[in-house]
Amino acid sequence: MIEDEVTILEDEAIIAAHIKMLLKESGFSFFRIYSTAESFIRDYSLAIKPDILIVDIKLSGTLSGTDAVRVLNPPYPSIIFLSAKTDKIALAKEDFPFSYDLLKKPFIEEELIRLCKIHSHSFSRS
Repeated sequence: MIEDEVTILEDEAIIAAHIKMLLKESGFSFFRIYSTAESFIRDYSLAIKPDILIVDIKLSGTLSGTDAVRVLNPPYPSIIFLSAKTDKIALAKEDFPFSYDLLKKPFIEEELIRLCKIHSHSFSRS
């Protein structure tokens, strides 16, 4: 069992549930799911600190996925951005103090699982 906390920031409930199912079947066990950047930011300020953060760039609400990650403090979680457009140019303009991965939607399930395992503290120790 992989004990890293995975937080999914995705406004499409079916996609969020699918990601959770994929990762649960791959051994991950602790999940939080948020549909808006605002709800994630509120909980993050209350000391919720994920190990792996999967973030859809475009979210419903007034804030985007990139807005949500701007509130992060060290130590930074591993971040995997999801986007219908792999707009690397737009992300390159962001001045994030951390590295990240980017997957295009629809994503290849095995690639998401592989990235999560690479970034998992628990998996790398097993």
